[in-house]
Amino acid sequence: MRIALVSNKSELIKKDLKELDIQTVKKNPDYVLAFGGDGTLLASEEKYPGVPKIFIYYSGTCLKCSVGDFKHALKFALENPEKFSEFILLEAEIGKKKIVALNDINIHYTPPCALRYS
Repeated sequence: MRIALVSNKSELIKKDLKELDIQTVKKNPDYVLAFGGDGTLLASEEKYPGVPKIFIYYSGTCLKCSVGDFKHALKFALENPEKFSEFILLEAEIGKKKIVALNDINIHYTPPCALRYS
């Protein structure tokens, strides 16, 4: 299995990936493993659009799970792809430019101080 890893904490999980016999690649992955927070998931979609993501939330401040749980969680995900959830992407068009987003699209106005929300 070929997985692209997107994480700024990859040193915490590389040993587990080897033990699970997972090859990490930068091009043409079967899946993308996003190990980190929401920003990591967004970065993984930007870098590998359309490739299925395995998102394992890891935060130094959230103590609900530990890095030790990672191997079990990844193995479960890979053995049970039917349990994957599919995100619906947002799409917007401005003129001839098409924008695709995971969870929100921001529209900016110049000058920003003239824009009011109610």
